[in-house]
Amino acid sequence: MSDGKKNNILGKRPIILILRCVIELALAAVSAVGIIQSHNGSDFMGGMTTFLFFAVQSNITISLVCLVFFIDNIIKLFGGRGFVGKALMMTKYVFTVAITITFLVFFVALAPLLPTEYLLSFKNLSLHLIVPLLALCDFFVFDTDIRLNAKNCLFGLFMPLYYLIFFLIGIPLGFRYLGGDNVAPYFFLDYKTYGWLKISKNGIGVVYWCLIMLVFIAGLCCLFLLLTRLRDKRKSASYDEPLRPQFHFTAPKSWLNDPNGLVYFDGLYHLYYQSIPYSSINNGDLHWGHATSPDLIHWTHRAPALSPDKVGTMWSGTAAVDRGGMTGFFSGKKGIVAAYSTDTQNIGIAYSRDGGETFKKVSKTAPVLAHPDGVKDFRDPHIFYYPEDKKWKMAVAGGLLRIYESDDLIKWTPCGDAQEEYSTECPNLIRMKVEETNEEKWVLSLGGRDYVVGSFDGGKFTGETEKTVMDDGADTYAGITFSDTPDGRVIMISWLNRWWYAKLTPDGAWNGAFALPVEMKLHSIGGTYRLFQTPVKEAETLRRELLFSSAGAEIKAGENPIANVFADTFEMLFDVDISRSSAFEIGLRIGEGDRSFIRFDPETMLFTFDRTACAGGSDELKTKFNPREFTVEKGAVTDGKLTFRILVDRSSVEAFIGGGYHYFVARIQPSINSTGMFISAFDTLYADRIEIYKLGSIWKK
Repeated sequence: MSDGKKNNILGKRPIILILRCVIELALAAVSAVGIIQSHNGSDFMGGMTTFLFFAVQSNITISLVCLVFFIDNIIKLFGGRGFVGKALMMTKYVFTVAITITFLVFFVALAPLLPTEYLLSFKNLSLHLIVPLLALCDFFVFDTDIRLNAKNCLFGLFMPLYYLIFFLIGIPLGFRYLGGDNVAPYFFLDYKTYGWLKISKNGIGVVYWCLIMLVFIAGLCCLFLLLTRLRDKRKSASYDEPLRPQFHFTAPKSWLNDPNGLVYFDGLYHLYYQSIPYSSINNGDLHWGHATSPDLIHWTHRAPALSPDKVGTMWSGTAAVDRGGMTGFFSGKKGIVAAYSTDTQNIGIAYSRDGGETFKKVSKTAPVLAHPDGVKDFRDPHIFYYPEDKKWKMAVAGGLLRIYESDDLIKWTPCGDAQEEYSTECPNLIRMKVEETNEEKWVLSLGGRDYVVGSFDGGKFTGETEKTVMDDGADTYAGITFSDTPDGRVIMISWLNRWWYAKLTPDGAWNGAFALPVEMKLHSIGGTYRLFQTPVKEAETLRRELLFSSAGAEIKAGENPIANVFADTFEMLFDVDISRSSAFEIGLRIGEGDRSFIRFDPETMLFTFDRTACAGGSDELKTKFNPREFTVEKGAVTDGKLTFRILVDRSSVEAFIGGGYHYFVARIQPSINSTGMFISAFDTLYADRIEIYKLGSIWKK
């Protein structure tokens, strides 16, 4: 998990939220004073009944509106942890319900009793209609998933300013109107006059009033549930938003970043991940989201597995299977154990006795492993069982790599000093077999961006190779591997986004995706070791229609053999004889001003991906979507042939080059209608194979 200080999603905008808070608190205070003044002047206005009407419909309503905004801005500024956060959210909901009650009371039951000229008065419409409607509009449409860009911040600032203007102009006019000859009827409860059961055009008895209020409350509950359902349906994962990936994992309607706790248990792959359940931007308390899959491709969303506690919010970590008796958590049976970090840079342990659905923390009030004195970066634990020592091991970083060991996952002992040569986030120590020799090596993954091959003696990792890039693109991070896979495969999932533009890429209620699960194999090539990465074999089940197929194609300059092929999600298999070919380009998601393309030059072996014209029309994103290039190594070429396997989703491109020798991932943001593609040669291109498959969706529509 990256340090939150590196990603201040609010930027310079907290000042606007603070200004809103000040205005809203002032308005709430003024409205309270208005209630008192109304009471003191009730005789002038025609009696207590008119005071009640006016107070409920103006001062109280506006006071509640202002408090709703105030509470929401406090949540946006500081978040809400544990009980305090839940209390703030609940208070906001209660106030919104109260606003809705005043709205219903006036327009369902009371408005028909008022004179026509009173209802048609603009100042009174403002008093009784515009303010409650704005509050409801903000809460149900904007506020529950507001994106903190300049437009929405200004909109949010406009609303409290509107209330301030209304206090200065609307309320004084309302006092004057109600205090004149056209005083509204006394239709509120007046026990002294009407007792329990009497009713007339001017008032009602207590029993009738209570019955009416019960009907109002029932109607309010139904309306509130209906609006909530409509809001959730609008914001829910239709999974068909313009940029929503169709075969990459995304959260239904929330923020997502690092994958956590990848583990296989009892027939299911469990995917835990960094999640803010109530927001699509990184401005709240992180939880562990949860999903399961039988095949690594089709996922079922589950309830969040870990929530913030007194130690802190839930940051990244890993999970493993206790196969019986190794921890004491499961009475000799097997179960899932998880190690997580917190925003306070401490480590916690949790365990699940129900197959990973829910977890019980060893402690909610104190860390199991506190950060060493003077160490400010201490997070992202990777736990695994090391049978040679019959102990659990934990690799911790965030800064320098540290190794710990334990017999029971509760008492941890450091295995020597921090390793100065390795500084990373999300460390992953992986035991692997070399394909050609079957010898055992250990691979240290440095946040899924780079790796080093070496040895591990239970207490220290010793590198034997130089640091090597895992993703030649820019857009994967925090990759970790599954624990306890049934067939022994080493499978990694990475976050498909980066901090420097994560806040610019939400598409409705969701934000963030995971790259395809990739299987990693360790090869011995030219006296060194190399990780090959390919999509898991299950990814082939995504193929639907074969859109194009050609073998032995010779493509001249100016030709485009796939000019009539269109798709927003597809897989391209492209094998090139680079010993005879000129430089060439492969265009992806072309149309409506969008253009992203791969360029490869066999003479220099330079691979370039340009997406600057595929940034969704955002100038800021365009500057961050700068071209990416790297040199394809000779080890990726076999008998003069270079293979490309390219998987394109609605907002991403993944390329596996040379059978997985190189792995490249990038975000794109094309228009939904930009579905064209091309293959073009600078001179002549010799393609041994071109196959293009339409890829299906992993989500049920």
